[in-house]
Amino acid sequence: MNTSRPLQLFKDTLLLLPCSGAKQRGGKPSNALSILSALDSARAAALAIARTGLREKVLVDETTLMPAYLRYVGQLYEHGSTSIGGAVAAGQRVLIVSGAYGVILANEPIGWYEKPLVLSDWPGALLEECILDYAGHEGIQSIIA
Repeated sequence: MNTSRPLQLFKDTLLLLPCSGAKQRGGKPSNALSILSALDSARAAALAIARTGLREKVLVDETTLMPAYLRYVGQLYEHGSTSIGGAVAAGQRVLIVSGAYGVILANEPIGWYEKPLVLSDWPGALLEECILDYAGHEGIQSIIA
């Protein structure tokens, strides 16, 4: 029996989640945007360059894309993907810190990869700066991680 309640956040709250080592193969159509469109142009460029550099070292299969919160299938996502999807559909802000993509929107389409999150793979404080930039762009007042 599923007794989970819908995830309810204030509109000015950001939910920040970790990625999962376990991932589902395949694809699911999505027209969601990338976080890159919500960042300052210089920061978006820095994240895009860092992603490209990491993809050269890591096998990322982007032949089939899927929203991130559906791609990840570890315990958190196995039990919470319905609530995460509902929160995103309701316009609540949810970000995921990803081993291959850095920082992504929960419904951002991503490929399949095998890469744990290693902060030293990302230049300087890029991931933190992206989170703060996104929070500022979206009027976020609090973050739940």
